[in-house]
Amino acid sequence: MKNFNKLILACAVSVLAIDDQYSYAKGNKIFTNISSYQIKRFLDKDWDENKTLEDIIKNKKIDWKTGWLCADDVLLEKPYAEKIEGVYWLYSSKKNGFEQGINVTVLAWTDGNQMIPIRFMVYEKDNAGKALKTKNKFIEEAVKYANDLGIKPMFICFDSKYPSNDLLNTLQEMKWIYYAQLPSNRVFNSEQLKKRKFHLIPESGKMNGVRHNVNVIKHCKRYYVTNVESATGNKVSRQEILRNYKVRWPIEDLFRALKQLCHIKECKSRSLSIQRRYIMVSLYSFMLLQDQNQSSVYEAKIHFQRKFLGRKLNGDKALRQLIA
Repeated sequence: MKNFNKLILACAVSVLAIDDQYSYAKGNKIFTNISSYQIKRFLDKDWDENKTLEDIIKNKKIDWKTGWLCADDVLLEKPYAEKIEGVYWLYSSKKNGFEQGINVTVLAWTDGNQMIPIRFMVYEKDNAGKALKTKNKFIEEAVKYANDLGIKPMFICFDSKYPSNDLLNTLQEMKWIYYAQLPSNRVFNSEQLKKRKFHLIPESGKMNGVRHNVNVIKHCKRYYVTNVESATGNKVSRQEILRNYKVRWPIEDLFRALKQLCHIKECKSRSLSIQRRYIMVSLYSFMLLQDQNQSSVYEAKIHFQRKFLGRKLNGDKALRQLIA
């Protein structure tokens, strides 16, 4: 597509230009030569959002062995949505109940300082109400994709929604270390976790369907698992399991920033394909904020707006500055 890089960057900049609710008309006002129609038409075009994300992250100069991967999903609430594809009644942990919205699952890399989305999926059902692809299957495919890209994390962490047998076996085969939370009904050493008595030292054993030994601990009524000993041959401590699981928290900060700063919920299109491309633009805008080298993405947005959006911008000139 002609001027693809310019237009996707213009979309991301227009998102960051707005503090209140986003619209194409508001977003284009910062430019003198890019119209809201151009931005809308760009999102209408047929381009692959995950391929675009791949091209963006390949251009980043990052040592992929210095950080870790996190997997999680977020509900983009759309309580007043009518006839928007991909909007379902889904469980919201925030409201402890069901709410209308679009569910987005993300695999992201972080080193504790920056967060880079690697792959994402918008949850979708077929006409029979069955998921076209489950979150577990997506994460399994996403870690294989990350491995093919050359990403070799120190470990990967995820909560109790994701540790399927297939995913744990795949990670072991790739020799990736994982730290995960387990649901209390998982069977470990022939007994459900909630029926077992645990001690402070990690207990080694087998889970049904998992082809390697794992270490499990209980902490505050929650259960955590790792394959450190199977993958590396090294002993693992209780403290190490808890410490490395807890560093999945930056992905929650990513979701909060995407909602508060990058307007990820505010696409009004009824088309799911446009919703996906808009989500990609929001992810890109988040990465632009991180590139501002500020102490937080909240300060980065203020810095970004002062630097680039203090006056009407010649679109070509502003985008050249950002790319440089």
